[in-house]
Amino acid sequence: MALCASDYYKGCIFHRNIKGFIVQTGDPTGTGKNGQSIWKQKFKDEFNETLKHTARGVVSMANNGPDSNGSQFFITYSKQTMLDMKYSIFGKVIDGWDVLDELERAPVEDKTYRPLTDIHIQDVAHTHETQQGKHAFSFSWPLWAGRKVAVINLDPANDTLPYKCAVDLKDLIRLDEVMQSLHLGPNGGLLYCMEYLYKNRNWLVDMLTKLKRDSPKTYVLFDCPGQVELYCVSGAFRRLLSFLTLTHLPTSTIPDSNQQVISLPKPVIEAPSQSDLYGLGLRLSSVHLVDSHYCTCPGKFISVLLTSLVSMLQLGLPHVNVLSKIDLIEQYAPLRFNLDFFTEVLDLSYLVEQLDDVPFFAKYKKLNRRLAELVQDTALVHFLILDVQDRTHLEQIMRNADKGNGYVFGTNEQRTLQSMLSYASGAEFSDDLVCLAQEKYTHASSKIEKPN
Repeated sequence: MALCASDYYKGCIFHRNIKGFIVQTGDPTGTGKNGQSIWKQKFKDEFNETLKHTARGVVSMANNGPDSNGSQFFITYSKQTMLDMKYSIFGKVIDGWDVLDELERAPVEDKTYRPLTDIHIQDVAHTHETQQGKHAFSFSWPLWAGRKVAVINLDPANDTLPYKCAVDLKDLIRLDEVMQSLHLGPNGGLLYCMEYLYKNRNWLVDMLTKLKRDSPKTYVLFDCPGQVELYCVSGAFRRLLSFLTLTHLPTSTIPDSNQQVISLPKPVIEAPSQSDLYGLGLRLSSVHLVDSHYCTCPGKFISVLLTSLVSMLQLGLPHVNVLSKIDLIEQYAPLRFNLDFFTEVLDLSYLVEQLDDVPFFAKYKKLNRRLAELVQDTALVHFLILDVQDRTHLEQIMRNADKGNGYVFGTNEQRTLQSMLSYASGAEFSDDLVCLAQEKYTHASSKIEKPN
């Protein structure tokens, strides 16, 4: 996925084409002897017994032996069960069968099976579910980070994850079971799950301790639920973060470890360990993603600003606000101002004036003006942008998160002058990305002039 998003495969030729068997590509040199993974090295096979080469159009990694995967891949022309558990399957053809038919008919050299005329991959598009920005980000970060990343899923309602998580909250408690047992709705059930996690935090301690023991130099990414109540209203998640980040936690704040809550499956909770008494001392940064299309509605954007501000104050962590799915920012309506107006949170009085266009918001214009003034008086909120297909966006977010949690100054990061300067030049880099996104994703002719 990361190679696709970086245009690595764009222009690659199909260098091996065996009728009735496979067609192979993925080597930018076109020789079939080169190509490397996003990690700049070979990676291990990933087999799933339910995935078989049982049909035409199965897409698998090519290799020259066990655990030697790079960038090359092949597409089957027919059922090839002899390839099962030898080549890692990662996809299948779902459309464009006529193209595959044309590939199979292309004349080739007798000995090398190389097409007589070069056949190129003309372009590559990376698509993702529009409502899964948070999960797409959690999936993309490890691919681009250039470091070993472990994803911790703290969302008890996540049934289909696009990534493999090192720790999954659903192993402790599931939202559907809570809703059924306590007759709660989704939001109430989620709040209960967070309270339950905090009371049973020794389970999380054990999981993280094992992770650290098995892989001590691992960057941890927590994928948290998207409900704003957890960060703006409830104190459970804030208490959990305090436990994860503090190095000293008074014993009086630790509840009875034998306390019974509901008759759901529970881990065995032992007496608090030494690490439980003092907290885990993790250095965390908070990355808060909101859908970028809210910028097209003045009332909704003011709500986003207030939510972001309250979350920053509630969580008490180094905080990075992000407008996600920037490629879909004008999905429902055009922007009223240039993109930097929203990322830098400029004079919001211009935005408040636009509320007159909607009768409902016009009724509460005075309230919205006061809220906008509150956000501007604090001068804390601004946004980065994110298109998960754009590596530079991910690098920018990672740079800001690293500055917040101190990773850039740690022993696992190259402490070179160039590295330090790249972190110091973030502001100028951010402006460049916003200008590029403005040109790429918005229609300049639709902008409304600011009033004098």
